[in-house]
Amino acid sequence: MPEFHPFRGIRYRLAPAVEAPDLSAVTAPPYDVIDEERRESLEAADEHNSVHLILPREAADGTDRYRAAALSLERWRETGVLAVDDHPRFYGYRMVFADAAGQSRSTTGVLGALQLPGGNSAIVGAAAEGVLPHERTMPKAKSDRLALLQATRANLDPIWGLSLTPGLTRLVEPASPPLASCVDHEGVRHELFALDDVSQLDAVRGAIGESPLVLADGHHRFETACTYRDERAAAGVADAGASFIMALVVELADNQLSVGAIHRLLRGLGGIDVPAALSATCHVVPVGANTPDNVGALETRMRTEAAMGLVELAGLSLL
Repeated sequence: MPEFHPFRGIRYRLAPAVEAPDLSAVTAPPYDVIDEERRESLEAADEHNSVHLILPREAADGTDRYRAAALSLERWRETGVLAVDDHPRFYGYRMVFADAAGQSRSTTGVLGALQLPGGNSAIVGAAAEGVLPHERTMPKAKSDRLALLQATRANLDPIWGLSLTPGLTRLVEPASPPLASCVDHEGVRHELFALDDVSQLDAVRGAIGESPLVLADGHHRFETACTYRDERAAAGVADAGASFIMALVVELADNQLSVGAIHRLLRGLGGIDVPAALSATCHVVPVGANTPDNVGALETRMRTEAAMGLVELAGLSLL
C-alpha cells in the first residue's frame, strides 16, 4: 500500500509579515497546459513566477534552460524569496471554484511525500505497492522532466493522486488559517494550509496507506522520479529524498471531483456517417441545423441531461 509522509516544503516568502499572502503573481498552472502566450503572460507577471522554474528558457548568456532553472531556484533561496519550512508537515490544499452549472464547489486534499515503488519497472512496481497508473507516457516528455529534475534536484510541482479510502476529506480539513492563497486565470481560488497536529498527521498517513492510490495526473513526472532515483543509486549517491515524489492526494468522492466533457475535433473521417456509426453504442437524437442558437441549446441539454453532443456541418445531435 502507498507510503505517504510529511516533508519540509520550500515556500514563497515574498511577504513574510503578511498572514496568508496572495501569491497570484508568482503561481502558474501545470507545465503541460501552458501555451506560448500564457507563458509570456506569466513571465511578465513577476520575475519570480514559478513558470521560470517549471518551464524555463535558455538564459541570455547561453546557459541551457535546465541549468537556468536550477540557478534561479538557488538564487531565490539565497535571497529569501523562497525558504524551507523548519519542520516536516503535511500541507492541506483547497481549491474553490464554480462548476459548469455555476454552482460553487471545493476540493480539499493533502500534499505530502509519496514513496516511490521499488523494482526496475516504475509501472509494475507501482501497481504492486498500491499506486495505480493508467496512462501511456511519451519519451520526449519524460526526458524533458528528467533533465529538469537532474538540474534542480527538486519537485517543483506535485503529481495528483486519488485515494480510495473513505473519509480522507474529513481527516485533512485544516484547523488554522491558510499559509497562502492565490486566484488563477480561470478564477479558481487555491489555499495552502499547515497540518502540524501529530494525531492528524498519523491519521492522514494511515488513511492513505489503507487503500490503493490512483494517479490522476503526473504520470511522466512519476516515471521520471523513478528513473532519477535509480540513477542516484547507481552512482552510489546517498539521496533519501530521491525515493519520494511530492503528491497531492484527494479522496475519490463525488463531492470532491468535478469531471466534465472534453471537446474533441475529428478530421479525416472519409465520408463516414458519424451518427449512424455511433448508433450502435449511443442513442442519437437529431436536434437541428448547425447554427449558433442551436449549438447553445445543445450545450444546455448536454449539461441538464448528462449527455454528449455531436456537431457536424450537416447538423447537430445529442448522444
